[in-house]
Amino acid sequence: MNEGGFAEYVNGSNGHTCGDYINDTPAAPGLYIGPYGFNVDEDCNYDPQYFPVNPPLDPLGMEYNPDTYNYMSFSNFSCMGNFTYGQSKLMKGAILFLPHFSTIKLTDFNYKSLDRLFSG
Repeated sequence: MNEGGFAEYVNGSNGHTCGDYINDTPAAPGLYIGPYGFNVDEDCNYDPQYFPVNPPLDPLGMEYNPDTYNYMSFSNFSCMGNFTYGQSKLMKGAILFLPHFSTIKLTDFNYKSLDRLFSG
């Protein structure tokens, strides 16, 4: 699948221009293919039954192995439970430094709770 305009490589070498634009997030094409359904089974295993080519390969011929537990994947909601370190770092930076989050006061949180929320 082409996320970000190009197919993301399994090795992450083009992760800064494809997918979620974060290199440490495993390429996750076709976890959900509407209207057919999820390519994730009830035990959160990647099962590319609705993927047009099986096994799904990236343009370099490497087989996809997406993280079905990642919050930013199109996975079953019951599977979601983590962020990658790169995702956590980006979100933490956004909360701390982007102007539209300026109404959030650092006194409302302590760094320990932020670290727990965005562990990586």
